[in-house]
Amino acid sequence: MPVQFTLCDVFADQPFSGNQLAVFHNGTGVPDHAMAGLAREFAWSEITFVLPRVGTIPRVRIWTPSEELPFAGHPVIGTAVVLAAEGLLEDEVGALELVVGRVEVAVHGVNRSGGIGIMMQRAPIFGAILKHRARLAAALSLVEDDLAPGLESQIVSIGTNHLMVPVRTAVALANAHVVGDLLPALLHEVGARKAYLFTVETPDTNAAARARLLGGATEDAATGSAAGSLGAYLVRYGLHRSGTLDIEQGLEVRRPSRITVDVPLEGQIVGPVSVSGTVSIWGHGSVEVPV
Repeated sequence: MPVQFTLCDVFADQPFSGNQLAVFHNGTGVPDHAMAGLAREFAWSEITFVLPRVGTIPRVRIWTPSEELPFAGHPVIGTAVVLAAEGLLEDEVGALELVVGRVEVAVHGVNRSGGIGIMMQRAPIFGAILKHRARLAAALSLVEDDLAPGLESQIVSIGTNHLMVPVRTAVALANAHVVGDLLPALLHEVGARKAYLFTVETPDTNAAARARLLGGATEDAATGSAAGSLGAYLVRYGLHRSGTLDIEQGLEVRRPSRITVDVPLEGQIVGPVSVSGTVSIWGHGSVEVPV
């Protein structure tokens, strides 16, 4: 059976930057093994399949080359913009139904070449703190002094548990890499999926932080769910004022990305955050899916 798809880059001001995404327009009748096979064939961080609506809300399934995900940031934003740009909905895109549940979205400035997508997320949950600074540094091929003083490595979740790891400088951030099984073991101990390293040293830009996601088979160019958690961390610990801030990612893999996060603060409580970014559409095609 033929299935149409759209190719785009998310958190990208121009094609071939940001995080890649393939959006399959109609996943009806595509079995799980075929979805998994297509994800492996693309070998991108995620691809999505649009399914019939639940009431008025389109359903979306997200697949990586190794598994299905209940939630991920850049696939949600990219899929919302593609649905609007391709005219696949009769009305505005207001929400998507994921495995994890309903996620509110919005789009604006959309045309056939893309637009801006916004994803509303829940209030962050601040979880376990990883106390083993020396072990963490060694697992990242760093020394303990490369970790930012006075800041803890802590799990923050707005849907996915990511370990926020503050490092002192942009040089240390660029030099970090995963050493064997040390990092996966530490992440397992605290219940984190991956580590989101960041520094607030961004002298050449007006970004609030520069970040990298480590702990997977490949390095992500842009991670919306982790960026939302990082925005919450920055505001909670006084590293940035509440409101809108930008996070850079992907420079180390030559796919520069810019993720905008809006973080409300009510008293001392960080409220639900939103993540947004530009989606650049650059390709279309069709595959013959075995059923």
